[in-house]
Amino acid sequence: MIFLSACLNFANTTVARSNRRLREMGVRKAMGGTRIQLMRQILLECGVVVLIAIFFSMLINKWWMPTFNSMFDNITIGADYLNDAGLMGLMGGILVFTTLLAGAYPAFYISNFNASQIFRGGATFGGNNLFSRFLLGFQVMISLITVIAGLGFARNSAFQRDYDYGYDRAGLMGVPVPDRSTYETLRNSVQQLPGVESVAGTRHHIGFGYRFVTAEAEGQKREVSYFEIGENYLEVMDMHTVAGRSLEPGNESDYSNALLISQKMAAEFGWKADEAIGKKVHMDTASYTVVGTLHDFHQQHLFEPMMPAMIRLVRSDRYFNLIIRAKPAELKSVHDRVKASWTQLYPLKPFRGYYQDEVGAEAYKVTSSIATIFSWFSIVAILLTATGLFALVSLTVLKKMKEIALRKVVGAKPLQIMALVNRGYVWVFAIGTILGCTAGWFLTKLLMDMIFVINAGVEPFTLMLGAAVLFLISGLTVGLKVRQAVRTNPADVLRSE
Repeated sequence: MIFLSACLNFANTTVARSNRRLREMGVRKAMGGTRIQLMRQILLECGVVVLIAIFFSMLINKWWMPTFNSMFDNITIGADYLNDAGLMGLMGGILVFTTLLAGAYPAFYISNFNASQIFRGGATFGGNNLFSRFLLGFQVMISLITVIAGLGFARNSAFQRDYDYGYDRAGLMGVPVPDRSTYETLRNSVQQLPGVESVAGTRHHIGFGYRFVTAEAEGQKREVSYFEIGENYLEVMDMHTVAGRSLEPGNESDYSNALLISQKMAAEFGWKADEAIGKKVHMDTASYTVVGTLHDFHQQHLFEPMMPAMIRLVRSDRYFNLIIRAKPAELKSVHDRVKASWTQLYPLKPFRGYYQDEVGAEAYKVTSSIATIFSWFSIVAILLTATGLFALVSLTVLKKMKEIALRKVVGAKPLQIMALVNRGYVWVFAIGTILGCTAGWFLTKLLMDMIFVINAGVEPFTLMLGAAVLFLISGLTVGLKVRQAVRTNPADVLRSE
């Protein structure tokens, strides 16, 4: 759409600015120039502009491609222009296609005038013709789509940054441990470090490992995520029950019989949070009793939906992770101290500690990168719309200068002159805004849903803000040209006429 908008803007501004070349075209026709020759000249001029643009795009890509690669993990995009025949063919196709798309209408339109019509002053075109206004309206629509997408993904970025995963991610880190001996040795060392508030062991850890199992209760079967945790794990993760009790390491039967389930799992079986207490849940050949319902928590990143979950206690000989909580401001220094302790205890084993924030980091990075890309798209699209609007308004002002001068003489105010100039563009912007807001909402929501299962969506405020931004920039563009017209001395205009 940006590419199409640029081509339409090129065509529109070429037509709008060709008023200065009418006499040149008239002279060429009077000297025997044919319409085909004039069309060829205009298309050649357009082709030169496109060729220069392609050259500059190649230079910009030397900066842009590495920047793009840094925005997304596991993506490497490059361009070997001289050794890639397919790419060279594509660039050649772009040159021809863009030249025809951007230059065909101006070439056909301008070359259509005859010399006598031009010299008599009967050749009028540009800002008042329907096609030019259609092109402008299309650019307004594209600009709004990109602006809404940029604002929508920026808001989604903030939404994902502050999203409640059902536990406190801030200040958490973990270290994989291969066996019970390593766990106990590292735990004893870490507990003595400054800045460490609490530690816990666990077999499975939210965001870094769990199992999918089939749970059966009351004749229903559901696929759920299954976690085996250690004592104090729920406290360190800051997870709470909404009904019933938590798992109690001091209660021996909790290791073999007790089960915690999430609110979502209770809902999957048709239970309310308090109704789930005491229910029997079967997994494989074992049977467990629900002792508590946990507040819902998200097990993975936001690319995936929240799954129903159930949790059991396991003994320390099955721990595979040591979870550490610290104050968020001290987490980095705690991580470094834990790494130093590991290196001292196990100098031959690599340290594989991780931050809990890594769970949401990829999704946050993706949505922030998309917001950045669409922000640049928005800037380009708005500039294209502003330049196209400025060219058309300039031609409108040029054609109405005598009328503007006469109105100034009889006392017309600047706002009245602005209304005169903008009269033909109000409906263009109105239709373009309606279509742009509709398409922007639909396409942005579609793209968000394709990438993220959980997202902020597109609010009406985003549409209104996008339209306000576009109208503000367009108003400044028109106001600048009208201000120049208002400041012109009427006597000079009427004398030239």
